[in-house]
Amino acid sequence: MDFFNIGPMELLLILILALIVFGPRRLPDMAKGLGQAVREFRRASQELTEELTREISEASKEGKAAEEPQEGKSSAETAAGEDDSQGSSSGDGGGDG
Repeated sequence: MDFFNIGPMELLLILILALIVFGPRRLPDMAKGLGQAVREFRRASQELTEELTREISEASKEGKAAEEPQEGKSSAETAAGEDDSQGSSSGDGGGDG
């Protein structure tokens, strides 16, 4: 039983020290509070993980949706840019010649 790299002997020593310091009356209340804190931490951790997973999946969906129209615009803009540059070249060449 390796709990946070604490073996059974270390855990027993910690429990005995806690019993001596806090007494037998307060120890159950402290254990209950510690259990509630651990449960709350796990719940918050799980919620954070779920939220991050959800955000990442939404961002990837939005990224894929945003990439598709941009690729179409890029080729349309490139074609429009080529048309403009061809029109400018022939216009410049026609005025000089």
